[in-house]
Amino acid sequence: MHLVFGIKEEFDAASLAAGWEQLNGGRFALGGGAMAITASDGADVRGDVQGDVTAPFLARDVQGDFSVETAVTVDPQHSYQGAGLLLYRDSENYVRLECGSGSQGAIAFEYAANGRHTKIHGPFSKGPDPVRTSATVVVAAAGARWDVNQGVLASGEHHDLAGAEWNRSPGWRRHGRRRRTQPLATPAGDPTRKPLTATLAYINITC
Repeated sequence: MHLVFGIKEEFDAASLAAGWEQLNGGRFALGGGAMAITASDGADVRGDVQGDVTAPFLARDVQGDFSVETAVTVDPQHSYQGAGLLLYRDSENYVRLECGSGSQGAIAFEYAANGRHTKIHGPFSKGPDPVRTSATVVVAAAGARWDVNQGVLASGEHHDLAGAEWNRSPGWRRHGRRRRTQPLATPAGDPTRKPLTATLAYINITC
């Protein structure tokens, strides 16, 4: 018998439900049926560069197979800014899917496995397989399936509200326990040194 366990957070209460963690500083503002997360310049999700993940994120632990979806509103303007989903074990093992800005507005999809960083879709015109978007509202979904012989098989997809269809990215292999998160990343590069704010409309997790 297969049991389906769901977590549906619509940010419509006065406080977050039990089980959520606000990590890595930043500013978290719950109100108006949404969660706004603000990161200062220099925060990032590149443990291989900074030695740690320094971006603020909202986190919840989950065991076993799962999928997670959110709608994120963000308007990245500088290289590099972005916000979206993070499947996180530690600073050397994670998967990220986000709406970002490099040399262009694009969907960024990348991962780290044992400290080695790999881009599948990058936000730079000279990077791998760029997925351009001008949308400021993006629905992002990611999932992980545990295989005892192969570790975690993860995949991601996005739909931007500027009119694009769902775009799917192939899975890859990694190992370890998972934590799903909603990250913010604003590394140095913003000449005005302004914080970046992203707003999450909901988070749906299915296990």
